[in-house]
Amino acid sequence: MKVKILGFLLISQFYLSQNIIQADIQGKKLDYFVQLENKLGSKIYKTDEEHISSGEVLQPVIFERKEKDIPNLLVFYTPNKKDSTISEILYEWDVYNFDKGDNVKKTLSFNKAMIKKYYQLVDEVSKKYGKSIQKGNLEKLELLNAEDGLERSDNWEINKNLKINSYIILSEYYEKNGMVTTTPTHKIRLYVTNGDENEKDILSEEKIKLFNDEFLKFIDKLKTSDFNEVRNFLSEKIRSSTTDEVLKNLIKNTHFEKKVEIFMTGYQIINDGNQYPMLQYKYVEDDFPPNEIITVLFEENGKILGIKPVKKIE
Repeated sequence: MKVKILGFLLISQFYLSQNIIQADIQGKKLDYFVQLENKLGSKIYKTDEEHISSGEVLQPVIFERKEKDIPNLLVFYTPNKKDSTISEILYEWDVYNFDKGDNVKKTLSFNKAMIKKYYQLVDEVSKKYGKSIQKGNLEKLELLNAEDGLERSDNWEINKNLKINSYIILSEYYEKNGMVTTTPTHKIRLYVTNGDENEKDILSEEKIKLFNDEFLKFIDKLKTSDFNEVRNFLSEKIRSSTTDEVLKNLIKNTHFEKKVEIFMTGYQIINDGNQYPMLQYKYVEDDFPPNEIITVLFEENGKILGIKPVKKIE
């Protein structure tokens, strides 16, 4: 019996190590993938960034795997809160994870290596699940220096719950125009998502309407620089510490003269260990994925607990 178990473990390790993407995630718990990453020699990747999630899942556990000629791979495992089964895995190759500069440009050979990796990923998934639904292509390398760059996305719907989608964006274009900066991008992402069609969205339509109405009123007052009135929309936890200068900086770092729309809803865990309702906005005129988003945290009564504008979110 011991020989059979040992043989099984060795075979499993070999099999897993030959596959970059682990798509068979249904019913598997976080511990399973932690053991996998340990076998592959991965290391825990530490970050101070907060990741947006629904109230049903925990913050992701992130591992770093070494790569050659392209950025190291970060693997984000997002477990369900109730039983630690995996809700989603994100595989990400992104220069920005390791070099935060605004104008980081790469060679043609680097971009070709990224394209090669993307083709390998698509081939690996397609061999098991069939041809993807594809948008865009990576053939015109001259577009690397154009504003839109090179883009391609692929999607597989395995069943009613399990879905895989991937995309690549490569661009060497840099432009600074006032407050808006367009930076070079070198990114591959692949998501494996295990959804449950019976799960309800934690944020009800009534709550979303309440939060959205309050935020739009907040914006109207902010536009007129009526800061005393603006503070009436803020949580008591931040009201006294929100100075006029803080509000002026918020105006400076947003474009509230433009129309906004809800991009994502859910819950977000912050540093105090609590999770709060969240609405994430994009500008209506912005593309998908948006270049800028505004994340707004609320208390249950609709008071605003935090606002975080971020540029170049893919």
